[in-house]
Amino acid sequence: MAHQHEQPTGTPAMVIRMPDGSERVVTFEELTITNNITLEALVRILLRKGIITEQDFTEEIAQVTRERAPQESQPE
Repeated sequence: MAHQHEQPTGTPAMVIRMPDGSERVVTFEELTITNNITLEALVRILLRKGIITEQDFTEEIAQVTRERAPQESQPE
């Protein structure tokens, strides 16, 4: 008997193939949550191993935020 996966609610983002060969719709919400968990785990490892400091991390977040912020007066 084939396993039936419950389809998530929300806006479908993509269809993924499961290890058993079945397909499953993944929502943008699921992708976002998975991405956030993955990034948090990576940051925790980097901090724990002393590869980065918390200050380095927060300063880099601020820098990336500034770089991505829309420019108030972009030349056309």
